Amino acid sequence: MTVYFFQSRSMDGLAGDRVWRVEAEKGQQATVLLADGTKVRLNAESSLSYRQNYGIKDREVELKGEGFFEVAKEEEKPFIVRTSLLDVEVLGTVFNVYAYDCEEIVEMSLISGRIKVMTHTDPVQTVYLKPNEKILYNKESGNLEVISTDHRFETAWLRGELVFRSVELRQVLRHLERTYGVTIHWEDPDILQDKFIGIFYSDRISDVLRILREHYTFSYRMEGEEVFITTIP
Repeated sequence: MTVYFFQSRSMDGLAGDRVWRVEAEKGQQATVLLADGTKVRLNAESSLSYRQNYGIKDREVELKGEGFFEVAKEEEKPFIVRTSLLDVEVLGTVFNVYAYDCEEIVEMSLISGRIKVMTHTDPVQTVYLKPNEKILYNKESGNLEVISTDHRFETAWLRGELVFRSVELRQVLRHLERTYGVTIHWEDPDILQDKFIGIFYSDRISDVLRILREHYTFSYRMEGEEVFITTIP
């Protein structure tokens, strides 16, 4: 976990303008406990930013990547999560946000309570989620969809599980890179569009590669944090 500290030159000397950023680096996770008792768990390659005076006048944070939020309830101060494309507003609830810059879809799933989700682009779209519902926001089309989900699936990463339900292999590999802190080079780009279904439990990338090898015929070698995969004809 890495913690950064910033201060705006235009507001030099005002403590409230100082910004803290907590980062979970590749292959790591991090936990942040905010001043009001709100707890945030960050997945790999994610960051949470907030001002030093958080909780005094408002409760706003900025998320990049994936975070699991357990928000302390304060009726007079809504808790707001800002991402590059969507904002989430709550009073006290538990939810998961998946908003990596490199992914085409932004996801927000509600575990308990109630949240309001608002898009940044015109026309602004606003939806309210109930428990075991999630929104899927397509960055390219601007389409916002609400679907049913299972909170056990949405929070699998908190238990050290990687769950994939019919997603492209290229997306699976991106998850593996973030989780295990590696860079994967796959020789055959065509196969990366294949859909994959499966669950990984191991904390070792070598175990996951052996499982993948049961679905796809390939050989691999590891050089430090680099994984090279060659398809076998």
